[in-house]
Amino acid sequence: MSDMKLLFITRHYLNEKNGGSLCSRANAYAFASLFSDFSIIYPTKYGIKMEDFIPVTAKLFGCDDSRSKIRKGLDIYRGRLHRFVDYVKEHLATHQYDIIVLDHSLVGAGIVNYIHSKTNSKIITIHHNIEHKYNEDNKQKLLFRYPYNYFANKAERETLNLSNLNLTLTKLDADYFAEWNKNINKYPIECLGNFETSDAPVLFDKYQGTHGKGVRMVISGSMNFPQTVDAIVNFLTIYYPVAKKISPLISLVLTGRNPAKKIKDLCRNDSTIKIVESPDDIFEVIKDGNLYVSPIFGGSGVKLRVMDGLRLGLPVLCHENSANGYETIMKAGYMFTYHDVLSFESSYSKLIHTKFEKKNIYESYRQTFSFEAGVKRLRDILKKHNLIDL
Repeated sequence: MSDMKLLFITRHYLNEKNGGSLCSRANAYAFASLFSDFSIIYPTKYGIKMEDFIPVTAKLFGCDDSRSKIRKGLDIYRGRLHRFVDYVKEHLATHQYDIIVLDHSLVGAGIVNYIHSKTNSKIITIHHNIEHKYNEDNKQKLLFRYPYNYFANKAERETLNLSNLNLTLTKLDADYFAEWNKNINKYPIECLGNFETSDAPVLFDKYQGTHGKGVRMVISGSMNFPQTVDAIVNFLTIYYPVAKKISPLISLVLTGRNPAKKIKDLCRNDSTIKIVESPDDIFEVIKDGNLYVSPIFGGSGVKLRVMDGLRLGLPVLCHENSANGYETIMKAGYMFTYHDVLSFESSYSKLIHTKFEKKNIYESYRQTFSFEAGVKRLRDILKKHNLIDL
């Protein structure tokens, strides 16, 4: 392990099971496994022992948010998109680090210039997505939309230009940034990709599923999230009827948190569709499927829910935008993509007429997305750019 001092700053609640939080937890544990002197600034949440989701070796600096709703709204107009601005500046006045990791470009809002000008720390930014693409599909309330988007894009540009290393979750995002901002040649961009958290169980051994007839599709995710809601509605109205025509014996399970009313309304009169709302163990639901579907067509970054199916050895049918970051799975022949009705018909027909071994799908997944694989990629990238003394 490196003896360099590293500070990891994240805006995500690390106890949650959404894509952003799981990605941040995986990144935090990966850096902690490489740096013996690892500190973390993280958001606290009343009633939650957040330290249970943080590496045990970490030095903990929880940041409360005592701002009123009015203050939070005013802060957005000031370019303060999070609670950490004053806290980080006060912390860095008394603590020194070799490396500071900003876990999401938004974390840089209000602080990346300070770190760059007031400290001797090297800066690494993990870009979870491309901000303007994300915000197009997940709009802020109208009152805050313009200032939020302006300062989010500003933070993204500043972190790209001031970081000693920029990490993305997909090669597509890395290529986009390189083309979009020609000035970033001074500091490099690398695709780290996504990977499991360190405590992720081997689900393939635990969940064997059932042997039913026909095609059993599964879609999982937070079904009240705008990007997910729009995608599911699109799939139910345009693509699922096509699949039903091709496969008379077909069923679809939608599972996840708080499904939106428009999803429930579409499913109410279709006996082939079942909604399992906010299950205690989502994999108990997914295991009985034999085909995982990711209909997400918006945003950028990696669609982490695809991992739900791959961890159980299920082949994946997804919109081509959901395939970003899963190139190795596509190359292995376990992921089929579509972008319109014709491509859906073609991919779906190929998939249902192909025989798969679940253990082979899981092994292909593990080689790229296991925690160990992620740590190796991170170590290699840091060595390449002289940001670790191993």
